[in-house]
Amino acid sequence: MAIALVAFTVLGVAAVASWLFPGFDWRIGFVLGAVVATTDAIAATSIAKRVGLPKRIVDVLTGESLVNDATGLLALEFAIAIVVYGQTPTISSAVLRLV
Repeated sequence: MAIALVAFTVLGVAAVASWLFPGFDWRIGFVLGAVVATTDAIAATSIAKRVGLPKRIVDVLTGESLVNDATGLLALEFAIAIVVYGQTPTISSAVLRLV
């Protein structure tokens, strides 16, 4: 879910930003989406602890947030490469960088 939701958020923000803001193309929207795509891991784990979830579930939530952050940073790296260098990253390079 971490990878899919970050990708969905990045692509959604890129589409909406290019439609909503004049002068924004999809590449700049992709950068904006990559910046806002990751969630706040500390807030989620503190709420989970406060609610009284078992430690094992809190640990899984923490691990998922690390994958979420890594996916968001990778999306930001690719978005900057698209804007600055005009490169188009491939799926295989994304998987290799994520691993």
